[in-house]
Amino acid sequence: MHVRPLALALALLLLAAADARIDACDCLRLQTLSPDVRKEAPFIFEGKVVEIVERSLHTLRSTSGGGSSEITPMGREVVFDVTRAWNGVTSKRLAVSAEVSDCMYPFEIDRTYVVFAWKDAKGSPAVSICTRTTESSKAADVIAALGPATPVTR
Repeated sequence: MHVRPLALALALLLLAAADARIDACDCLRLQTLSPDVRKEAPFIFEGKVVEIVERSLHTLRSTSGGGSSEITPMGREVVFDVTRAWNGVTSKRLAVSAEVSDCMYPFEIDRTYVVFAWKDAKGSPAVSICTRTTESSKAADVIAALGPATPVTR
């Protein structure tokens, strides 16, 4: 019978497909939530998304036979109204960069998040799905572990 080789081939195909999804964004597993959670990122705050700026490169090609157009994503900036902060944030408005990739966090306008951001090459906050960033409505345990917030004054 050819059932075994067919089953093996199908299993290998499924494994390859699953492996491709895993490699799409290769994050390290987050540590168990603990009092050390404040040490996970240089920027930790809660804020509401008020603006999302998508940057792209638009290339137009014209030839005697016609033309073509191409748009290449270049980056994303998410602007927050900060409601409270735990690390690295002193202003009420903060822009966080997000590289356009499979690891980009899917922020939405008018939603509130607890954001864990690292410093990019310029020292500015940047974020991905590989951090503990989550919607505030789902972050009660994280907020409790973070403890009292630092006042945001400017």
